[in-house]
Amino acid sequence: MLINAKNKLLVLKVIIDNANILTFTFNEGEYLAQLETKKGVWAHSLYQGAISGSFYINAINAGLSAGQIQQISNVLQEKIDFNRQLRSGDSFKVLIAKNYINGEYSFDSEVLAIVLKTRSKTYTAFLSEDGRYYDDDGFGLSKAYRRLPVDGNPRISSPFNLKRLHPITHRISPHLGTDLAVIVGTKVYAIADGVVVRAGYHPAAGNYVVIKHSRKYTTRVLHLSKILVRRGQRVEMGDLIAKSGNTGRSTGPHLHYEFQIYGRAVNAMNVHLPSSKSVLAKDRKAFNLRRDQYLKEMQEI
Repeated sequence: MLINAKNKLLVLKVIIDNANILTFTFNEGEYLAQLETKKGVWAHSLYQGAISGSFYINAINAGLSAGQIQQISNVLQEKIDFNRQLRSGDSFKVLIAKNYINGEYSFDSEVLAIVLKTRSKTYTAFLSEDGRYYDDDGFGLSKAYRRLPVDGNPRISSPFNLKRLHPITHRISPHLGTDLAVIVGTKVYAIADGVVVRAGYHPAAGNYVVIKHSRKYTTRVLHLSKILVRRGQRVEMGDLIAKSGNTGRSTGPHLHYEFQIYGRAVNAMNVHLPSSKSVLAKDRKAFNLRRDQYLKEMQEI
């Protein structure tokens, strides 16, 4: 900190961590901020362990941080349920890049590679130059589709059921979607890129939107309070398309969400979602070299 004779603050340095210093300098009546980031040395560390209960606890015991564990879970979340599918005796290896400033760990790290072995299958993930994760064959792990058209993990008030007893008509009639218990006005998003093929009102469905994502996939959201797109409009994954409501033939506020494959409704909660694109052909050689190097390090460290 630097103060002049008139007790005016001229310079203030804020040490955010041992890698970053934020400096405020008074100049011509205002304070200018400048962030200085020290260059460190990146080193790779291998963490491994066996499953004997909770993956989180086993990973913590292996030396991984909570943030690193969350990143691992996010990378493989569409491939395996960490709470239900792991069994005692399964194993994991994780290669982490850690940044050191003047010989001290700066707490800046990156998950480079994951190998998770279960009794029936081996799951892999490798960080590519493009910042995305791919399996050992170069197929994308992140999804090109969202699982849900709303944020969070809302309660399912009525699941997909082909033999449901209708709550209003009291007749056996298929429930071709999943009802999400959300309040009126909840933001509804496109789960993937596509074109709005219908947006309007129906006495039973209320305000509704239908989006065609490809020749194969279509999604529908019903009982909306407000429609924010129009027919023929192109949307991208994550675009706000509507707000939930209680319109049409509905017993209470909720969002009815349908997922169709070639026009046939399927259970949106467990349908296999299309993966993101594979490694580009022009980047394949570099990816293979990086993958092989990571695997070699995971064997040798």
